[in-house]
Amino acid sequence: MEDFLHNGETVPDTVNPGRYYLAGSIGYCLADGTCPSGYKTSDFTITYSASTGVFNVTLLTNPLSTAREEAQTFLTSRLGATQNQMCNLLYYVWVSPLLDTTGIYGGVNVGWSFCPGETTLP
Repeated sequence: MEDFLHNGETVPDTVNPGRYYLAGSIGYCLADGTCPSGYKTSDFTITYSASTGVFNVTLLTNPLSTAREEAQTFLTSRLGATQNQMCNLLYYVWVSPLLDTTGIYGGVNVGWSFCPGETTLP
């Protein structure tokens, strides 16, 4: 797979060493006024923990199925991974609690759309 940590787009989370943002905003700005973020998107965030090897994806917009499709396409391209390799990653795809007003997806890894056990999203 591709070196996604040193691709010039992924940024380290300076407050949480070993955590990296591949996509989305870190959520804070630095003393010099810069506000680090990975790939610019408001549809999802993707972080990676170097200590656990886990990718965390949070879907931030409706329709959720479209946000997940965009996130999985993005990560697949950055990793240079096949669908089979994507299914075998250590990963979680979460729905933002702000979008989950019914609690259907609370704490549920909805998975990638092409992997066994995925959750169908609207």
